[in-house]
Amino acid sequence: MLATNNGVELAVQQILRMDDTHLVIRGRLGGTTDANRIFMVPYVYLSFCYFTLPVSNERLKPVFGDLLADDAFEAVPQDHQALADVETQEVESAPVVDIAGDMPKIDVSTLQPQVRPATGPKSVAASLRERLLRTRGPRQ
Repeated sequence: MLATNNGVELAVQQILRMDDTHLVIRGRLGGTTDANRIFMVPYVYLSFCYFTLPVSNERLKPVFGDLLADDAFEAVPQDHQALADVETQEVESAPVVDIAGDMPKIDVSTLQPQVRPATGPKSVAASLRERLLRTRGPRQ
């Protein structure tokens, strides 16, 4: 998946061309089923990319090659359960921090709801009617 600066996600089916300034891919917009669309994506608009499925080390090394650190593959568990166990251990060993301790208390009972003018079709029609009455007078 590719994500652009404005939040659009592109599911990549095939990379058709990698130019100096842009990438041409076959794929679909995230959240749609319209496959086989062609996108030309300038690199400056790419925010990040990610894989939607786990990728083995054997498949990552040929793709990223020298871009990866030498020890990138040493301690990476290959099965899903091992990954879940590592994440659980990290979460359980993380310190608990009270972030609300220093925040001022707010008495919500004193807050007033913000009233916004209606912008629906009736209010537009009523506004137009009032304007017409002011400029032309009542119908005779």
